[in-house]
Amino acid sequence: MECTKCGRELKDKKSKERGYGPVCWEKEKECPHCGGEMNVDMSDGPVTANCDDCGYERVLF
Repeated sequence: MECTKCGRELKDKKSKERGYGPVCWEKEKECPHCGGEMNVDMSDGPVTANCDDCGYERVLF
């Protein structure tokens, strides 16, 4: 399995569950609009991220 963002091979279980390696995961958690931390919801359906600071929301995968 490969990282959704950079395409590198995912090695550990947690990364495979998220679909992102640890470096790319940290980058995905930063809001591109305000720099705040994105809250990631991996509970059901598509994985989404939203920012409490500015309200920005996106689907990660």
